[in-house]
Amino acid sequence: MGSSSRKPTDTDDAFSWFKKGILLGEQGDAQNAMECFDRALEINPDDAEAWYNKGILYHDKEDTENAMECFDRTLRIDPNQAQAWYNKAILLDKKGDLENEMKCYDRVLAINPDDADAWYNKGLLYRKQGDAVNEMKCIDKAKELEVLTRI
Repeated sequence: MGSSSRKPTDTDDAFSWFKKGILLGEQGDAQNAMECFDRALEINPDDAEAWYNKGILYHDKEDTENAMECFDRTLRIDPNQAQAWYNKAILLDKKGDLENEMKCYDRVLAINPDDADAWYNKGLLYRKQGDAVNEMKCIDKAKELEVLTRI
């Protein structure tokens, strides 16, 4: 499941539902996890992490339309949520929207320039576009970052 680094605030009830959703999702109970995220969002509709994790559940069910809607809601609330940009790019790839997919990877890398997976996928996207030079630059950057994370 996604992020759970939140701290309780005056919306403790929303936080409790969110945490329960995370735990249920990690246990593989997607249906009840979704219900928990829905309850959290009823209390706090601006909870970017609940929207993001709800999007992950939809993505896992291959419900692209609802997953995209959740990731878009996440990004309206928190435009620096790199994983939402990354997952949106994956969905756009499935739709064949290469232009917007590239923009999403650019956003991911603006937020987290050390994201090896984003560099690699951006390289694959350049391959689809027939741009071998930029493909290799991105793939080489991804390999460099992967080596650095093993040190």
